[in-house]
Amino acid sequence: MSAKENWELILCSGAEHLEEEFVRAGYSTIKSNRNYDESRKFANSDVYTRIPTIKRLQDKKVCVLQSFSCSGDNSLHNFNTGDRVVEAMQVLDILRNPYQIEYSSPVQRQYVRLRPPREVDLLALHMPFSKQDQIYNTGESNSCRLMVQSLFQAGADRIIAIDPHVPLEFEWFRNYLSHNKILVLSMYERVVHELAHKKEFESIRFVNTPGKKRTHLGMELAEVNKQRISTTEVLLEGDVGEDFSSKSVFLIDDMVISGTTIKKARKLFLSKGAKEVYAWITHALPSENGNEENLRRLVEAFDEKLFVSNTIRTQTFLKEYPFCYKSCVPLIVEEFLKKDHPVQQSFEFKE
Repeated sequence: MSAKENWELILCSGAEHLEEEFVRAGYSTIKSNRNYDESRKFANSDVYTRIPTIKRLQDKKVCVLQSFSCSGDNSLHNFNTGDRVVEAMQVLDILRNPYQIEYSSPVQRQYVRLRPPREVDLLALHMPFSKQDQIYNTGESNSCRLMVQSLFQAGADRIIAIDPHVPLEFEWFRNYLSHNKILVLSMYERVVHELAHKKEFESIRFVNTPGKKRTHLGMELAEVNKQRISTTEVLLEGDVGEDFSSKSVFLIDDMVISGTTIKKARKLFLSKGAKEVYAWITHALPSENGNEENLRRLVEAFDEKLFVSNTIRTQTFLKEYPFCYKSCVPLIVEEFLKKDHPVQQSFEFKE
């Protein structure tokens, strides 16, 4: 049996924009049906999810894909991050507790228990609640860890995350990694290695918070340290240590919302004489309520010398600046769907 035949892909709302690419790669995809109002939500905003082809998933390997971010401009349905979490949990519950409903009359129905899939993995294109991945101050919640635990409890055997914002050194995250319960795929690792072989990019700088290592790149990158003052204010620290006259610089960042840090880093390197400053961003997130003006300002600030992955669907990059997009589908196919990654079924979480 081929790797393609091994997997059934369920695309949640945050991953539906990848459907065409997966089909071109030879995979069949499944999406949720809409309710009787042809909507993914009820009038009170509850999320509606239905997988009518659940019977064909018995004893199969299933990968559920979701991007845990709010909907962007001109999205068909208005989802926030919480909605995406609920939707993914609903899909996991459907898979773990599958039933076929048979009607003997318009008001009488029977529930026939089906066999569940033999493996259910959740691929997080963007991790949920990534901004709060540790308790930094008294009384805070580690929201990212809470969501991860909830997704496991809902039925995920394993979580695959693309460039998670959570640092690899955090103990709770490292515990999952060491037991193969979380698998990390890296877009910016691929991009960095690709750029390292191009003469036009003589210097690559990684914009990162001090001490937070998120992906082992296998090569040394100089870093620009930052200290966050508020949501829209940061201080860049440290001496970049060399003359950048007539050189091109490529900044790498895993997640951007306001873009404050990476825009300041651009100004820093230009002030050091850099000829051009480019940027790679894995996760380009819309602002609250799906407003994408932050992303449009970011593209303008970099004079369109900006590249992002399509882990998150945005009107800005899907329609207005499609030449900035780099697909994450080849990464998913080559590094996960076509490779054998054994799942550890029994696991006890320890803080």
